[in-house]
This record gives sequence, structure tokens and C-alpha cells, in this order.
Amino acid sequence: MPQQLFNNLIAAQTSDVAESTGRILGLDAEFLLEIGIMMINVLFLSAVLFFVLYKPVKKFLNKRTERVENDINSAAEELKNAEVLKEKYQGMLANIDNEREEILTKAHKTATKKSDQIIAEAKQQAEIVYNKNMAKLEAEKIKANKEIWDQVVEISTMMAKKFVEISIDKETQDKYIEQAFADWKEKSTV
Repeated sequence: MPQQLFNNLIAAQTSDVAESTGRILGLDAEFLLEIGIMMINVLFLSAVLFFVLYKPVKKFLNKRTERVENDINSAAEELKNAEVLKEKYQGMLANIDNEREEILTKAHKTATKKSDQIIAEAKQQAEIVYNKNMAKLEAEKIKANKEIWDQVVEISTMMAKKFVEISIDKETQDKYIEQAFADWKEKSTV
């Protein structure tokens, strides 16, 4: 049905043209003149468009081509740089275990040195404190010996004094010596 409508429409137009001019397609001078004018118009418009649009379009296309080439070149250069960086970082990753071991070894050595130094300083300080305390003990010992000696001298003096005051026999003399030692022990404990 649509095909039949189309055919009817074409037939109606063709008959309208044929009735108005009396011909369907005639190759007369008028037709050739119209075709010539149309060709001149097409050539003129083509020339005008060529001169008006050709240079800007060519310039635009050249810039676009240059931009695309620059983008391609910069992408290729960035790819090379990325490959170099990739190799560099892969090398660094391969060496990271060695560096870690080296750092740990250095830290262990440093800690050992520091520990040895601290222990040596502590020993030195302990020895200084020990020597001071020993010197104090020695001084106190000398002082105690001197006090004991002074007390022995004092006791001896007292005993001699008592012997001189009284002439006593051996038994009484022993009794006084024991009493003097007892007094001396009592004084030394206080």
C-alpha cells in the first residue's frame, strides 16, 4: 500500500511538470543554460569556500596534527621515564633487604657499644664508691683502734694507780684486773 501511494505521488508530479512545460525533460538551450549557470555558481562557491575556508581549516588541521604528535611524543617520553623509574624502584626493592640488614647490624653494634660503655661507667662508679667506703672503713678502723688503745692506756693507768695505792696480793690483783676489763667492756659497748 505505501508503495502504491509513492508511485501515485510521483506520477502526479510528473504529470504536473509535463502539463506546465509540455515536456518531461528536454535538452534545449534553456535547460543547458540553467545547467551552465548552476555549474558556474557551484564553481564560484567552491572557489570562495576554498579561499575562505581552506587556509583556516588547513591551519587548524596542522595544529591538531602537531598537538597529537606532541602528545604522542610526550607520552612515549613519559613511558620511557616510567620504565626507568620502574627499573630504579625494582632495584631499590631488591636492595632493601640488604639495607635493612645493614641498618640492623649497625644499630646492634651501636647498642652493644653503648651498653659496654654504660657497664664500664657503672663499674667505674661502683669502684669509686667501693674505694670511698673502704677508705671510710679504714679510717673508722684506725679511729676505733686508736680509741681502743686510748682506753687500754686509760685502763692500764687506772690499774697502775690502784696497784700503787694499795699493795695487794695476787688474788686481789686478779680481781681488780677482771673488774677493770668488765668496766672497759661496758664503756666500749655504750
